[in-house]
Amino acid sequence: MAIVERYIDHSGGSDPGPEPGSGGDGSISDPWKTLSAAFTNIPTTSSVIRLNVKNTSSGSKMTSLGSLPTGRSVATSVVIAPYSSAAGDTESLVYLDAGGSDNVWNQPNDDAIAFNRCHFSNTAGGQFFDLDNNIIMFRCVFDACNPESDNAMQAWFCEFKNAPAEVFKSGGNSGMYHCLVTGTSEATGTPITCANMVGNVIYWTGSRDHLARGNSASNLCINNSFIYNNNTHSTGDGYGYRVDDQSWCAFNYFESCARGIDAETNSEVVLKSPNAFYNNTANRYTMGSNRVDMTLPIAAADYNLTSSGMPNAGSSNYTISSELAELRTNQYSPFPGSSTTYEALFGAPFQGAGGGTTGRQGLHAIESGSV
Repeated sequence: MAIVERYIDHSGGSDPGPEPGSGGDGSISDPWKTLSAAFTNIPTTSSVIRLNVKNTSSGSKMTSLGSLPTGRSVATSVVIAPYSSAAGDTESLVYLDAGGSDNVWNQPNDDAIAFNRCHFSNTAGGQFFDLDNNIIMFRCVFDACNPESDNAMQAWFCEFKNAPAEVFKSGGNSGMYHCLVTGTSEATGTPITCANMVGNVIYWTGSRDHLARGNSASNLCINNSFIYNNNTHSTGDGYGYRVDDQSWCAFNYFESCARGIDAETNSEVVLKSPNAFYNNTANRYTMGSNRVDMTLPIAAADYNLTSSGMPNAGSSNYTISSELAELRTNQYSPFPGSSTTYEALFGAPFQGAGGGTTGRQGLHAIESGSV
């Protein structure tokens, strides 16, 4: 069945009242005014429903949020997205205000909500929502608040700024892809718990036990940058990423960590892989007697930079240095080195011209130490 479109105009719409027939009907010509009314009057359907919202702004946020629809599945997901004159026609954000309270949507048994270009703010410094499974966020902004779900929460191209104690927490099949995280605190704990991390930049002023960790075996952590503002860690361990057993942690960049890559206590089977480092007290954990490195006798082609790989991150400029941009490796690749083969970039490739070389395509020489 076709997607069902409904519309909310925050400044020009009207919500149904107690009188029959009063208020809008959610059509594009007669929109509702609030998400609360939209959730209450959402049609019964076996299709995906997109709630298109316009005329919110940083100075006029949506505060009447109600309760999210219940009983949804992936096939009947509810999508909240902005519009200007037609569905899907704008990059503007939908501004959502929690009214100073945490967990405005405290619905840990409800699934299948997708947030497209939404801006979340004004909690009490904690979670904006706590949901169940299959939660999607695309190009969203979380300002001093965070999302949580049971499993399968995905964040694509999102920004988490002024990050609280927790940034992202979800179980199996969860993922953060090409997101930016900035936070400031001296504290214990780990702000990010996530199964798969690809292409993210995490810049933390202060210290935490770990900036991120996998939540189970077989996690993926590639092409991320984990950076502290300095290598003095008065509170928290000051580690970068914590791997679990059977996890793949490769082609990342670690700066000013007490230990760049840490290991979960009872890890048994690990795969050491190439990463780049600068100004860390220790680059990675020491292999214990309870661990087997599957990659031996190949030694991971780690790279120790001579200067910061992201020298202006403290000024919100995440362009990577030429030294980091030029790193390549095809270590462990089954393809011949002379062929067109997988050659990894190190760190999160957010900027397209770090030192004039970021993101180059084609063949490159294999670095010393690679095979």
